[in-house]
Amino acid sequence: QLVRPLIVECLLLALLGGAGGILFRQWARMGINAIRLPGALPLHFDLAFDWRVLAFVLGVSIVAGLALSIVPVLGARRVNITERLHESSRSHTGRRNLVRSGLVATQVASSLVLLIIAGLLTRSLQKLHRVNLGFDPEHVVNFKMDPQQIGYDQARAQALSKEVLRRVRSLPGVESASIAFCAPLCLYRANTPVLVEGQVLEPGIQPLIVPFDPVSTDYFKTMGIGLLRGRAFADTDTQESPQVAVVNESLAKILWPGQDAVGKRVRFGPAAPAWIEVVGIVQDSKTGTIIERPHPYIYVPITQQFVSTQTLQVRTPVKPAEMITSVKAQIRALDPDLPLFDVQPMTETLNNSSGFFIFRLGAWLTWILGALGVVLVVVGVYSVAAYSAAQQVVDIGIRLALGARPRDIGTMMLMQWGRITAIGLLAGLALAFLVTGQARMIFIGVNAHNPLVYTAASVLVLAIALGACFMPVRKASQVDPATVLRPE
Repeated sequence: QLVRPLIVECLLLALLGGAGGILFRQWARMGINAIRLPGALPLHFDLAFDWRVLAFVLGVSIVAGLALSIVPVLGARRVNITERLHESSRSHTGRRNLVRSGLVATQVASSLVLLIIAGLLTRSLQKLHRVNLGFDPEHVVNFKMDPQQIGYDQARAQALSKEVLRRVRSLPGVESASIAFCAPLCLYRANTPVLVEGQVLEPGIQPLIVPFDPVSTDYFKTMGIGLLRGRAFADTDTQESPQVAVVNESLAKILWPGQDAVGKRVRFGPAAPAWIEVVGIVQDSKTGTIIERPHPYIYVPITQQFVSTQTLQVRTPVKPAEMITSVKAQIRALDPDLPLFDVQPMTETLNNSSGFFIFRLGAWLTWILGALGVVLVVVGVYSVAAYSAAQQVVDIGIRLALGARPRDIGTMMLMQWGRITAIGLLAGLALAFLVTGQARMIFIGVNAHNPLVYTAASVLVLAIALGACFMPVRKASQVDPATVLRPE
């Protein structure tokens, strides 16, 4: 008879919590579907209602409700009624529930870990925005196209690309224009084995594999990639002229350490018939992802290594979006059926999955989880502090009757819950130290044990936890001793 109402109450609370989670799911579904993922492919999350998920949520709620009711019941069965009735007339000073305090400390620790990770990811994102890209993304618009998709052969595709460049470069407001197979931070790339003239490969040794990019003239000027030595590609670099290449600084240091790479010759694999002369060296730049380290890269004229899949880059002093319409008009005038995709300013390309998007999404998700953890801390600390204050009301009344000041009572209780919070903070700091140490690769340019982030998160959680128990402490310190002690 005593247990049944307790079980019913806990089950109702758990089911209400499950129902609230389902309602929250609907709100989260609208928020997730509102996220516009960068890129040409339209991605949509299928978050339709699923009865199996509903059954799982209800099952978890019922199990949680039963667990929350059965555990106290099992403890109550072992209570000596005579002793408990006798104790009810005495002070409960110093009495603690270790399980209850442990749960609060666990909530504090878990929320601290999430806030530390969120802070480190946010700092990483700030560092990434200041990273040296090796190119200038400002005032550049990208247009991707592939003439072979609509039946162009190589000769027609080459002629189309040449005419597109001529027309776009003649537009008002265009500083420069170029074409490349893979613009910076593209999601695909081509690789080739590179052999240096005079190099003899020993049996079992593979040649160096290097990403390469066929580009047109003015590519380095358009993208703002600095030319360190030699020259860039010129209109005279054609299929009839000797083959040439431009290498980046990393490849020059690997293949010709301590030497000038300009004038050296390479070829793409042992079976390649022609040697390729290096005519220039450019600075390293980000090519695949924004977090990549400097790596070898080689550029060749698109007139000598033609590819149909191309990205047109247009640099303009005006707003990049203003050039999109006029550039599209010139391309449509040549062939209205030519498909264009990923038409966007280069600054927006930086927000795709190879750029800031993953880090921004990770920071947002951890901040949301951290906020939910903080809510749990507030609810847990407040409810347990209020319950504990109610349990100690007789002890508080006695202290006040003996001359204690309300300030002393408040300080005593704040110290009591401050110790529990401190235990949770220490556990959270230790756990965060281990977790961030193992995941240090995802924190770019930031120490995984950044003291500023650790300190700020700890102070925030401590302030929130102490603020949550302020009202129960204040209420307890204003107890009327005569009213409390009269039943005793």
